[in-house]
Amino acid sequence: MPSKTRKQKIRADQRRKTQYALATPSVNTSFLLPSQERNLSNLGKLTYQTKSQHTIQSTTLEIDVSTVKRDLLRIAVFTFFAFFLQIVVYWLLQRG
Repeated sequence: MPSKTRKQKIRADQRRKTQYALATPSVNTSFLLPSQERNLSNLGKLTYQTKSQHTIQSTTLEIDVSTVKRDLLRIAVFTFFAFFLQIVVYWLLQRG
């Protein structure tokens, strides 16, 4: 495996620093009273701000009805043909 170049090492280091900065939680102090702001060391471990928004994605299936009808018609025709062929073979075997 080839060794990393200096540029690759610098980029990796910068990426680690930015990911670490994004991963560190920040305490939301807007709900605290001034007397409670002193206890931020304990609250920082319990309270995190999330920047992600939860959205519901609706998935709709767009099915062309004509293709479904065509497929069902094909299935019905082939099924009828198979039954007809079985009846003919049975009739030929019973006759002989």
